[in-house]
Amino acid sequence: MPNSDPKRRLQLAALVGLMLAMLVGLWSWRQVQRRELEQEFIRTELNTVVNAKQREIEGVFANVYQNLRTISLLPSVRSISHGNRKDDKEEVIAAGRFTDEGHETVQQVYNNLKANVSVSEVYAVVDGLNTAKGEVPFFMYDALVFGQPNAEAAEGKSPDTPEQSETAEYEFFPKQIMAIKSAYAEFKFSALDQIPAYASPMMRTCDNEQYPSKASGNEHETFGMLYSVPFYQVADGRFKGVISAIIRSNVFEAALMGVPFVPVTDDDKAKQKAGGWALPQPVRFTLSNEKYGISIQDRRNTDLAKHMQSGVDGRNVFQPKYPMQGCVALAQVEPTTVMQR
Repeated sequence: MPNSDPKRRLQLAALVGLMLAMLVGLWSWRQVQRRELEQEFIRTELNTVVNAKQREIEGVFANVYQNLRTISLLPSVRSISHGNRKDDKEEVIAAGRFTDEGHETVQQVYNNLKANVSVSEVYAVVDGLNTAKGEVPFFMYDALVFGQPNAEAAEGKSPDTPEQSETAEYEFFPKQIMAIKSAYAEFKFSALDQIPAYASPMMRTCDNEQYPSKASGNEHETFGMLYSVPFYQVADGRFKGVISAIIRSNVFEAALMGVPFVPVTDDDKAKQKAGGWALPQPVRFTLSNEKYGISIQDRRNTDLAKHMQSGVDGRNVFQPKYPMQGCVALAQVEPTTVMQR
């Protein structure tokens, strides 16, 4: 039989061995190529997508931080004496507790901030706020004012109009103030960026802009964080209180989506139509803070949390190396089908 020829069998074995070696080599090459493609995909996602979005969101925080820091360093603010207002009818300017120039300066800083980031309010809260006695923050700015202020038109209210509730904000301020004061009791900073910023959990704010109706609206559209920096007495550098901005979560959601705002109400949708812009495809970014249980993402992407839990960091979940100022972290999640494990 031809196959019984030892030489023939040796040649056949050598051929089979060569083919196996080629197959193993081809498989190894494909594995190396696949890893290289995966690494290139990860580098591309981090450099062109995730890091770019991180810089964009950092810009939001930086804008708020720098404007609040500016207010905190104003001589008129650092010269604030005594405590908060006894009630919302007390006029600190008329009482000589805050100067006209200080008021106008804070108003214009607020205008500049509001033109770039849709903050709800900016507060000055002196240490020792006692809401049980009816006290309210030392000052609060929540409207753009240029030149002579116009008389505010009375808002039409009905039983369906939600109340503007500051309860959650005012209850959290003493906790946040205590945390900042215990860590930074005196002004000992040698550089501007050393001044700290503190975030809060998401909570009910008094901003009802996207919650105009109790019947048809969603109270969660009012939720936001208290983002605060400390201010100190000019005389001795001791901690005095915080300058705080209220920022609703919808502002961050809109930034993640890359749109001016999240269209929620009929008025929002009319403004969107007039502006001539459309929502992008559902984005796969999420902002999170495990300490405070914060998780903000495009509300249309309902499977994002599931993808994060089942994903693999560095394969289909991409996170920048450093958390952003404001105690939140950004991540981008690709569906698991994009990168096979």
